[in-house]
Amino acid sequence: EVLKEVLYEGFGPEGTGYIVHATTDNTNRTHNQVRTVFERNGGKMGVPGSLQYLFTIERDPEFMCTPHFPVTVRHEPAVSEIVKLMSGLEHLDDVQQVFTNVQFDLEDESNE
Repeated sequence: EVLKEVLYEGFGPEGTGYIVHATTDNTNRTHNQVRTVFERNGGKMGVPGSLQYLFTIERDPEFMCTPHFPVTVRHEPAVSEIVKLMSGLEHLDDVQQVFTNVQFDLEDESNE
């Protein structure tokens, strides 16, 4: 079986962006699994290249994505939705890494 490295891009709650790095022997299966996780967790798949401008992508010596434009998320239920989305993606067998532009800023809301 031949393994292929693939990138998937998607949008999540609160305008967050995701790059999903996967290695698979069946790109159709992996694409469908990633799309399902996005759709079940308030997100949607992007077309190839739709989010790569938001990140610096390095492939040497290891794959790494650094966000250019972080999105700060402060409130529930968005925080829980994002954590659930990331966890769902990370638990897929073919997914190696999930990169996002999310920054959590969990302030005490009782002081507002």
